[in-house]
Amino acid sequence: MKPLPFAALFGSLHLLLALVVQGSGYPHEDAYILFKYARHVAAGLGSVYFPGGPRVEGATDFLWMLGLAALNRAGLEVALAAAVLSAIGFALVSRRIFIAVTEEHANATEALLLSLFFAALWLVHPASVAGALGFSATLFAALSLELYVALTKSRPMAVLGFATVLALLRPDGVVLGAASVAVAALYAWRNGPRRRFFLSLVGALALGAAYFGARARYFDTLLPLPLIVKSHHGPMPPGLWEAADWASSTLLPMTIGGVLLAAVTRRYAAPSSAMALAPFVVHVLAFIPSFPSQNIANRFQAPFAVVLFFLVCKMAAYAVERHRRATPVARAARAFAVLGLAVVVLAPQGLVAFRALREPFLPDYVNPFSVHLAKLSEQRTRGGAPPLKVASTEAGRILYFTQGPVLDLVGLNSRETAERAPSRALLEAFDADVIMFHHASGMNEDQMEATGVDVFGKGPATTTTPVVRLTEPLWRYVHPWNALYLDAALKPYRELFADNVRVAPMATAGWLDEVGDRYEHYAVRFEARFARRHVYAIRRGLREREAILMELFRCHEPLLHGSHWAAVKLLRRE
Repeated sequence: MKPLPFAALFGSLHLLLALVVQGSGYPHEDAYILFKYARHVAAGLGSVYFPGGPRVEGATDFLWMLGLAALNRAGLEVALAAAVLSAIGFALVSRRIFIAVTEEHANATEALLLSLFFAALWLVHPASVAGALGFSATLFAALSLELYVALTKSRPMAVLGFATVLALLRPDGVVLGAASVAVAALYAWRNGPRRRFFLSLVGALALGAAYFGARARYFDTLLPLPLIVKSHHGPMPPGLWEAADWASSTLLPMTIGGVLLAAVTRRYAAPSSAMALAPFVVHVLAFIPSFPSQNIANRFQAPFAVVLFFLVCKMAAYAVERHRRATPVARAARAFAVLGLAVVVLAPQGLVAFRALREPFLPDYVNPFSVHLAKLSEQRTRGGAPPLKVASTEAGRILYFTQGPVLDLVGLNSRETAERAPSRALLEAFDADVIMFHHASGMNEDQMEATGVDVFGKGPATTTTPVVRLTEPLWRYVHPWNALYLDAALKPYRELFADNVRVAPMATAGWLDEVGDRYEHYAVRFEARFARRHVYAIRRGLREREAILMELFRCHEPLLHGSHWAAVKLLRRE
């Protein structure tokens, strides 16, 4: 088999995995945010989160968004477009695995079997799963691997090309690309082509400057909103524990596996290969100073993880090939030992991937409720009323299907809420019909259930009650250490030394208490590690109030979980 058919085969398998996610479950919450921006770009509305809304850069992956928009314009649904682009990325890595194994192993049949084995492991790698959930991680990791190969082969012009694409694909691609170009500049200075490389570098820098200038004029801000949001945190580097967690599941076991394989084969990395890893180390370290929200399946560290995976594949293939002249029994024993070692060092990453992949299939009321909320809003507009106005801390699924005005309280579609907590003036001006927030463990859920009322059972609430009517002011449920964020005069996040996710819901709760009886408050059960209740505020007297409460109750039924494709078909019929 040739590299391209092999890559096409496994690219198709990855596409199938993504389609299973969309057909039986849902892409990830955070992926829906970019999907919505891409959908509006494709429709000619610009980078807006809702028709008629402000132009904002709430999606960080620029080229990814344009790619999804282009495919959507051509007729592909946005989630399907993401699956196709991720499948291309998966195919690129599969091709690299096939070429690397074939170069290290002389027997064509054994090389093919080894390639199939490693490509199958790559299918359940966290970077692959992140792509199946709708993120750009698989394609980004694939291009990063091509960048690494170009670095190891001292091809500075190719490095410059891949670095430019990565910088435009995702913001952290600027870090990886710049570090890689620095290494390539050293190669070019020593071995050439000096003049061509440095002239091209000037051209790439000019292109980058023009891009950032145009973006600043279009959005009136230099950085994407998610980067602004993630820059707010306390005095400790917020990404430190996330980096340590990734190192324990990926870097440490892969390094141990690589050292063992090197010791067995007595083949050690060349200086050029070690130098080529330096940009990937810089890239991983760059995440430590930022708040690592939504790092699903360790997707932020995917480039380094895929390079390590690639290196282990090469070393394992060489270890199997090295004793090809031994007896069949000895060769088989060595092959099983080497491949078993590969599985063992990849097992922690497999666990990360499994946890991420099972989430789309778990019953979660938010998935079907987001669809029914959109239906209620559409029915409202057919009657001549304006669409429902929804404010939420969960900018993805809960707001994806709606077409009316929406406000992300955390700051992914509003520069104001990206830089400071939702102000009383902003919330008053937006005047939402429905407000929903995740309190981020900032409220006492036991007290909610002890003092609340089962909306449909008409009795005391329990831990399993789907919808609880809250009978006390929201401030009574707020933990003491979060009470300061109820204040109406909060400083900007950069002065609070606290993250948006923690502060925004408390500031919203403070405003809701101030407006008194304008809203009715509810606590809705959901499944999460550190919390079990979302808080809803529904405008008192809203015509759709009873229907919304009924859908919140009904959508806890597992049989109504549905899927992304079922939701799309349902809304198209409407």
